Amino acid sequence: MRTAVKGGVTLTLALMLAVSAFAGTKGNSASFDLSNSVQISGNHLAPGSYRLKWEGSGPDVHVQFTQGNRVLATAPAKLVDVDSKFDNTSAVTQSDGQGARSLLEARFGGKKYKLVFGQESTEADKSMKTSGGGDSTKE
Repeated sequence: MRTAVKGGVTLTLALMLAVSAFAGTKGNSASFDLSNSVQISGNHLAPGSYRLKWEGSGPDVHVQFTQGNRVLATAPAKLVDVDSKFDNTSAVTQSDGQGARSLLEARFGGKKYKLVFGQESTEADKSMKTSGGGDSTKE
């Protein structure tokens, strides 16, 4: 009986370690800087440093844009794996033709995943140019 209990405890600990190691590969938050103002889910984000925190299972996540303890915006997104690590953290934005920019993607330096916001963002890689401050712009 005692051996069965020890075996169960060992198995439980091994599973907990495996789950925490897997969860740690993508994390659930990252620092993110914007050098330009953007719109996300109807909210305006000014240039500055943000903490992005996401929750959800599978590729569908819910993202909070925070500064300190304040949640400034929330948005649905897809957590998408990419083939190679990004060199730096950057934002992919799209202009609406009248000067306003929407956030399409958040890319994280040293990571092999990105957050993709909205429908158009699946096309964001096709025609981008880099602007200052790590932001990329789709025209």
